[in-house]
Amino acid sequence: MKYRLGWLDEACQDGQSWQKCQRGYNSWEKAFNIISGDDSRSRVMVAYHSKLTGHRLKTNSQVMVSGLSNIRPIWGWHSTNEFAGHAQMMNKTSRALYLRGYWDQQLKSALMWALVSGVGFVRPVYRRRMAGRGHGEIQIDTCGARSVLPVQMPEDGDWNNAYAVTYLDEQPIWMAHGTFWKFQDQLKPTSSVTWYSSDIRAAAAQNWSQRESSWFGKKTPQSQGKLYVPIRYTRVNDLEVNTTGRLRPMGEASWYYEVPSLGEVFRGPDGKDKIADENDARMYPTGRLMIASEKVIMYDGPQFNWCPELDLIPYKLDPWPWEPMGLSPLFDGAELQ
Repeated sequence: MKYRLGWLDEACQDGQSWQKCQRGYNSWEKAFNIISGDDSRSRVMVAYHSKLTGHRLKTNSQVMVSGLSNIRPIWGWHSTNEFAGHAQMMNKTSRALYLRGYWDQQLKSALMWALVSGVGFVRPVYRRRMAGRGHGEIQIDTCGARSVLPVQMPEDGDWNNAYAVTYLDEQPIWMAHGTFWKFQDQLKPTSSVTWYSSDIRAAAAQNWSQRESSWFGKKTPQSQGKLYVPIRYTRVNDLEVNTTGRLRPMGEASWYYEVPSLGEVFRGPDGKDKIADENDARMYPTGRLMIASEKVIMYDGPQFNWCPELDLIPYKLDPWPWEPMGLSPLFDGAELQ
């Protein structure tokens, strides 16, 4: 486990180094400052220049994001054969999920992330409420560029074709212990330097300190880093081939499958015997998933999805073929602001 944790740490460092090499990286802080109303730190202040600002750029951005997130979904899939009933059922199901989960608001959130960090991500997940208790439902998570770290990104900028992609998450202590209950003694909150939300922690602590000092006269803020457990989800395009000479069981529950050994005879999907080639003998045909904190790996095996696609959907407001992370539209109007 120590070796794999070390590899995950290096993967995160490589992803951060790749981000810093992108042209849009340096505009993130400026975009965040403009949105928060404090663009004085993002421009050169000259004594004879007016400090008056109307925040017009922020208003225009809100209008743009609101228009793009109003996608007006259509539930019009139909069939004229025996699958007509299935099509109607799927139309009603998708409509119910969309309305119940407020997915339009989550899409708007992803576009807001793209506004400041160049690219925003939508991540559909199946999750039980209250950390494993209650009924489960499909939910939509969103994040910005600094929460997704690629390794060996190809020239076309397709995140699915990167060798490894790490999604950085952070959960309160009780939620992490409820989700990964077998590892409660090893899941401990830390102030990680890798996780992007460490900046948010510092801002939250500062705001808390200001409120408390004005309300109660105290000046010692509570440490935000002691309340959260960092969790990372790493999808790896692992090309390992089964050469053990025996059938290897992989996965569990609905994603269980058996991998034949290279060159061995096995029963194919069509029910006929065939000799396993390199594609048949792939240990992780849909990708390898590693779920880990900073000190422990909670899961290492086949990813849960039945398809090899990455469960992160990128959205860009200013895309260019040579910019995998896109650019922030706020950067162009920053000086005029």
